[in-house]
Amino acid sequence: MMPQKIICRSCKHMLYCGDELVNPEEVISKYNRVCPECSKPLTLNPERVEVKKIQNNESSK
Repeated sequence: MMPQKIICRSCKHMLYCGDELVNPEEVISKYNRVCPECSKPLTLNPERVEVKKIQNNESSK
């Protein structure tokens, strides 16, 4: 399973990190649409969603 991270675009504060996929809108609503770290508005812009491969630190067998 690949973990999901939701990060504030302005200050890079991690709003969510976990193995369970969650709806980003639910996370944004949890914080009343405002970043708890920098107080900037939180919005979901699908054009800015990034999907990155996480490198596995274990050596291949």
